[in-house]
Order: sequence, then structure tokens, then C-alpha cells
Amino acid sequence: MKSFFFSLKTSFTLFVLLAVVFGVGSSLAQLSDAKAVFKHMTATHLFHCLEVMGEVPLVASWVLLLILVSIALFINVVCCTSSQLRSLFKFRHKRLRMGFMAAIHLVAILVLILHGLDVLLVNRHEPIKLHAGEAATMGEYQVRVLEVTYSASPLWVTEDQAGKKINPMRFSRDDFSKGDNRARIEISAPGLSPQVREIALLSPVRMGATFFFLETFFIAHGDSRVGVEIHYSYNPLAPIFFGTYMVLFLLMMVQFFITMREKEETHDEFY
Repeated sequence: MKSFFFSLKTSFTLFVLLAVVFGVGSSLAQLSDAKAVFKHMTATHLFHCLEVMGEVPLVASWVLLLILVSIALFINVVCCTSSQLRSLFKFRHKRLRMGFMAAIHLVAILVLILHGLDVLLVNRHEPIKLHAGEAATMGEYQVRVLEVTYSASPLWVTEDQAGKKINPMRFSRDDFSKGDNRARIEISAPGLSPQVREIALLSPVRMGATFFFLETFFIAHGDSRVGVEIHYSYNPLAPIFFGTYMVLFLLMMVQFFITMREKEETHDEFY
């Protein structure tokens, strides 16, 4: 078992298995029984979905498999990193390259830890439907919609009596402009003067560690007004995630150039 977790073949196998698990999850999300569960999982905290997942054993089994593979990958990366650190002191002539490789392993461990903390700390919430003039409490903030601007086809966002889109919104960059389809919102909180911001699809509004997202537009059955669906999430890890991935990318670039330089030196020595 020890050699299993210290093997690079294990790393490759677990990464492939993780990709397969994600692929299976994408397929499961299309099933009618599982679609609502997956939507709830992505919109709220994972722990809030445990009861719902119990109603669909297939989804519960998939989540369990995802957790087990992730834990195995974390153990594997830790073991390979410890092996890399030991080798760092044995081969002094390769210390620079091996040092950067060890740093890449350490940052990769940090990334895995952050993803685990994401499950515990990040709070997501179901979208709330609002028309212009309406307000809702979102965490510690009060969000009021001041104005909704929508210029695309009403057919894309009109709902039936059950509250589902008759023709789900599918648009291209050419026929949908974020600038012409947006909302102005006012965000307030105790001790904070009201802030007026513009929110659009793919353009969230950030207040500290809280993010507000415009999910979609809607026209309720029997109504002509265009409203917006807004959801919010509390994510204190966002800047840490960004910084960690930037460090990982830079280390991998440096490692690539060091490896290329060593290959060129070896080639020159051979000839």
C-alpha cells in the first residue's frame, strides 16, 4: 500500500479516474430524477443537500465516490511530495530543478486543501426572483432592484404556470448583449451607506467576500414585467484561490524553462 501511494502511475490513474467521475456526474445531471439534486448542490452548501441526496441513491453514491477519489489523490500528492523533498537533499546537482518541482507539489497540496475548505466555508444560496422596486435580504445585505433593462427576445425568458421557462434561454454573443440586458441594484447593510451597482450575466457584483450573481431574467406567467433572478454566495477564499493558482502557474512555467535549459546543456555536452 505504501508503494501504491508513492507511485506516479497512481497519480496518473487517480487523475484519469477523477476526470471519469466528473464525466459521469455531468451525465447524471441530465437525468430527470437527479437534475433537481444537482441544481440544489451547485446553488447551495453541500451539507444542505444531504437529505435531498438521500432520495436519489445514485447521486449519493456518485458524491461518495468523488470524495473517496479526492482523498486518495490528496494522500498520493502528499506522499509524492515527501519523496520529492527527500530527494532534494540527495541530488545536489539537480537541486534547482527538484526544488521547483517540490514547490509545485507543495502548492498543489495547498490547492487541494483549499478545495476542501471550499466545501466547508463557502455558502451559496438559491436564486431569488425580483422585479424592479422589490427587495430581498441576502445574508447581511439588503438588495433592492431599481431598474431592469432587457432588450432580447421575451420568448427566451417567459415562464409557464409551473414557473419553468417555455423556451430556455440559449443565446450567442451576436444576439445577446450584456450591456443591453442588465439590472441596477441598490445594496445596503447596517453601517454601510447604500451602494448602487450594475449587475449583468457573467458580471457579478462583489461586496467584501460576498458575491451577487444575475442568474437569468424571467417573465412570470400572465405578467408582462421582466424580472431578474439573483443569487449570492459568501466566498472568503476567492482571492486566496486566485493567488494560489497564479503561483502554481508561475512555478510550472519556471520548471518548464529549467528543464528545457538542462536538456540543451546535456545536448551540448554530448556533442
